Amino acid sequence: MHAQAHRRLAAAVVMVVLCVVAMASPAAAHASLVSSSPSSGQLIDAAPREIVLRFDEAVDLDLGGGLRVFAPDGRRVDRASTLRDGGLEVVAPIDGAQVGSYTVAWRVVSEDSHVLAGSFVFHVQRETGAVAVRDADRGALDVLAWFARWWIVTAMVIVGGLAAFGWFVSRDGSLDRTARRLVLALAVYAA
Repeated sequence: MHAQAHRRLAAAVVMVVLCVVAMASPAAAHASLVSSSPSSGQLIDAAPREIVLRFDEAVDLDLGGGLRVFAPDGRRVDRASTLRDGGLEVVAPIDGAQVGSYTVAWRVVSEDSHVLAGSFVFHVQRETGAVAVRDADRGALDVLAWFARWWIVTAMVIVGGLAAFGWFVSRDGSLDRTARRLVLALAVYAA
């Protein structure tokens, strides 16, 4: 190998390392639940008219997300969940008038496409114990999220590989017009 080939190989290694580091950094920061009204474990005098969850980043209700609220007798009392304040709050009106423990189960999708879920209880006048909440469709959601993430990674590797191939195979270090168009089209498709 001569010096120019060594420089190209070193540049390729540096680019790959930088891409991996750049992609890994944002993945560490997911949306987090900041507060809820009523709060977890809170004992209140009367059932609230709505449940509000506040997150530190905008979330979405895609993939079956939202709030499910169960009365002390196990009956669902929530109505359609909506987003408020630019996606920072998830709100669900409820029809609850029973005394006892209410169970709130929630699921949202963060801006980085991670599915977040949790549950908590609050009590109206007295504690009676939480109801069992079944999450039967969670497995399918996890599989879908897994495939989506790997599709994105695969597309990025293919586009990066095509660009690197075109760059390092050509003698002068530049892609011809057709190859540039192909790489650009694949990058747009992958994005």
